[in-house]
Amino acid sequence: MGIVLDIAFVRRKTLLCIGGTCVAALCSVAAVSRPVPADPETGASEASPVAPSDPDWRNDPDAALVVFMMGQSNLFGQGSNHSDVTNPEYSITPADTFIWSKISTSTPFHPIDDGAFVPLTTGFGFQNPPGSNPDAIGSELMIAHEIDAFRSGKPVYFIKCARGGSSIALHILNFEWSVDSVNELVDVWREYYYEPAIQDLYAAGKNPYLFAVFWGQGASDASTIAPPNAAENYGFNLTRLMGNIRTTISLPNAPFVVQRETDLPPNQYPGTPLVRQAQEMIAKVDPYVVTFDTDSRTEKNVMFYEKWDSEHFTGNGQRDFGRDAAGHMISLESRHQLQLMPLPQ
Repeated sequence: MGIVLDIAFVRRKTLLCIGGTCVAALCSVAAVSRPVPADPETGASEASPVAPSDPDWRNDPDAALVVFMMGQSNLFGQGSNHSDVTNPEYSITPADTFIWSKISTSTPFHPIDDGAFVPLTTGFGFQNPPGSNPDAIGSELMIAHEIDAFRSGKPVYFIKCARGGSSIALHILNFEWSVDSVNELVDVWREYYYEPAIQDLYAAGKNPYLFAVFWGQGASDASTIAPPNAAENYGFNLTRLMGNIRTTISLPNAPFVVQRETDLPPNQYPGTPLVRQAQEMIAKVDPYVVTFDTDSRTEKNVMFYEKWDSEHFTGNGQRDFGRDAAGHMISLESRHQLQLMPLPQ
């Protein structure tokens, strides 16, 4: 029996224990509609969000699949080159695949408000401005290949917003993903990416359905220069961010595919074990979150998640990222019999 997605949802508080520290985490779960208890700290209550009806996107002639990609440098594809990829089939972009053109990679971060969807090609990896290096590549090209059969001929639209070095802990010195930040990455994503991109799709007569949110971030919270207690609080901060995004897009069960932070040098990133544990724990308590392993390794003389330095994937590593990220989302969809949900206007 499939999970019914058009009923009321509540957000249940769960204890998330990482490294001996327990924090409250919010987990979206299907439930019979009932009053939401007041927050024990603030006394405030939050109305239960209601998921929209779940039409069959495969039978919608105007359906378009939307893929959000968010995080930091590996999510962008910093230093990854298409010419490094050993699979020649990845030189060809699947038809009807597009990307929001104004992905911001600059330092300092400069959001751009004249974005538009353009055909997906190489050139949208980590460089400034987007498209200036036609060899740059991110995992979206591989994701597009992996979901080509799944999408049933529907067009796919990528919306990628990430910044190298960004954290999800509140930090006054850097643009980051903390929901407590003002006019930084959460607000930039909403104002310059999500809202105008979805409006453009509806204006073009498309009905956008969320395929998944791909999240690739954690190194900055694990590093020696991270904000205080960033690794210890990673689970709490990421859960809050997921809740914020789900509220913004009005989909309380929006699926997240989370890259488990890759193996990093412990002398530079001592908080990596805590970050990884937090990512895995969130996936255990939230049925709509899945993680995947991105550690560099060799199997049967084949290198997976190859890196060009101690942290960043090569083009082949981005190939592996895209293959595994998409595969885990399709597996999650199959396991829960999920219906892709329409994104509201």
